[in-house]
Amino acid sequence: MTRLRLAALALLVAACRGPTDDERRGDAAYAAGRTGEALAAYRVALRADTSGRLLAKVAASALRAGERLEAAAAYGRLAAEDPSRADEAADGLELVAHAAEREGDPDALRAALLALAEVAPRRPEGRVVLAAIREGALGGADVARFLPAAVAAAPDPATADSLLLALGRTLQRSEGCRTAVGVYDAIRLRSDAVRVRQAAEAATGSCALELGRAALDSLSAGGAILAPAVGATDSSAAAPRTGQP
Repeated sequence: MTRLRLAALALLVAACRGPTDDERRGDAAYAAGRTGEALAAYRVALRADTSGRLLAKVAASALRAGERLEAAAAYGRLAAEDPSRADEAADGLELVAHAAEREGDPDALRAALLALAEVAPRRPEGRVVLAAIREGALGGADVARFLPAAVAAAPDPATADSLLLALGRTLQRSEGCRTAVGVYDAIRLRSDAVRVRQAAEAATGSCALELGRAALDSLSAGGAILAPAVGATDSSAAAPRTGQP
């Protein structure tokens, strides 16, 4: 029998494999509401079987047991292992994101959003992304990645402006005022929300001060470099030429 036939046979056997004793124990525990015990059993079963069926059970029990990072990872694997269950995985990732937002878990919130962006790019909600930005769960690159979808999904202009303000603050921390000030200017011109506009105006003023100080420091440093050069030129001009009396 060729290696190709052996590989095909192994896949067939794996596809036909039924639940193991560990999976059955997990099922019984999950039905009884003992989600932590169910998760432990499913973890053991997962060592021998990475089917979508078992990954879905790991993800659901992890979410109910409060293991949100593990749930996000399992739902992401579910979509990768069985693309026909991508919608189910996306629904689960949204549940993880909402639970992480509710419980103040920025690491799980970021993991769920990143996995959701891979599984269903149009699914991340503006409100959840905004919460992730406010909690510091997303860095500059992540914010830029999610912002268009988040602004498009924003339920009202005020939420969209809040997202832009959060983006400006993130850019200011990560890349500096030169990049962020353009975002703040856009908010000042477009926003009808008084608090958001005032926050953008304050940030613009702070950035203007920071950029002005940086320009002065640059000029001062340039002057310090030029001064010795000017002195050297004057001194060489005053020195007598060779052969002069």
